[in-house]
Amino acid sequence: MSLFLDADHSEMPKVLNEIFHTAPNLTEMIMYMPYCNNPEIFLAQNPKNGEDGMLLQLRILTLIQVSAIRSIQSENSSWLNTICEKVHELNVFHCPHVETIGLHSTSTMSFSFLKRVHAHRCSQLQYLFTSSVAKKLENLEEIIVQKCESLKEIVAKGGDEDEPEGEGEDKYENEMVFMKLEKLTLVSLDKFESFYTGSSTLNFPSLRRVWFKKCFSTKVFRRRDKVPPKFTVAIDGFLCVGDKKPLIMQQFEEEAS
Repeated sequence: MSLFLDADHSEMPKVLNEIFHTAPNLTEMIMYMPYCNNPEIFLAQNPKNGEDGMLLQLRILTLIQVSAIRSIQSENSSWLNTICEKVHELNVFHCPHVETIGLHSTSTMSFSFLKRVHAHRCSQLQYLFTSSVAKKLENLEEIIVQKCESLKEIVAKGGDEDEPEGEGEDKYENEMVFMKLEKLTLVSLDKFESFYTGSSTLNFPSLRRVWFKKCFSTKVFRRRDKVPPKFTVAIDGFLCVGDKKPLIMQQFEEEAS
């Protein structure tokens, strides 16, 4: 279903309620809302359709020019949260005010089914997930970010994130594991610095392809992060041969001190 909403904003909750009620088995939805600037539409509670399982079959959600939201996920029990909880593929294109994809991680909502996330031309996007959300991405297989000029990192350090304790290897016991992540594609990210700068050690046991094009920095991981011994790295269209770790991994000053 492709959904273009250009109606009276006050009528949109009613329109959405009708859609959710009549199409509970919908598997793919494209939402195009360039003229909607009211975030309350997305924060509204789940429409009542007589069932708790609203749109549980939805697997692909694409948001195009949705101007009203800053984050795809909120701390409220909203209908958008309910949809995203079961989504396998999330596409966010040309959303000018979106700053992050996953902001809150609660016991009732997560992106635990998400396999693929693609962000394209979201000018205010600064990061995709907080660390608390990222730790629940058990099924994530692919990340694509293109032409998001404000993006600095994929996973942002949480405000309540623990600092490393102890010395030597002991201070890196806290790991953030992306068990199924296979492909990472980053294109035209002028401010990109690193995948993550927090205290946890990243672990990518399934990583097999890292592709960069027109990025300010190609050193996306830190030396303590764990990547497989063999995988493909392409920078600006050129395949890299030999030891690829020096190309994509960096030693932070605080690690060297």
